[in-house]
Amino acid sequence: MIQEKDFEIFLNPDTDEIMIMISEKEGMNERGCSLIYDGKDHALLYRTSRQIILLDYINPLMKEPLLKQKNVYVIEIGHKGNVLNEYTARVKIVPEIPLDEVDLEPPSHYLKNKEDL
Repeated sequence: MIQEKDFEIFLNPDTDEIMIMISEKEGMNERGCSLIYDGKDHALLYRTSRQIILLDYINPLMKEPLLKQKNVYVIEIGHKGNVLNEYTARVKIVPEIPLDEVDLEPPSHYLKNKEDL
């Protein structure tokens, strides 16, 4: 599992669609990608059958909209800020994602945003 430390989630207010931007990953994604989410702080992006990306510390403002999605758009950004890959991931809502939070490192932007709440 890869812990994605630099990602953004955007909600289009006109269409209620969600786009998730992550850093580029090695290899191509497989058809049938899925995002597993339980409505809490973390989501798992199954990019390939062997590559799971942990999106940790989801912005609290994105939790409810994410629960309403059937699909999300995923954009992979290169080192120079260019789009390298884009695809759709089906959203699967589960009761709980079992994670050991002791090993998770909160991203710096999360700590800053948490102070604003």
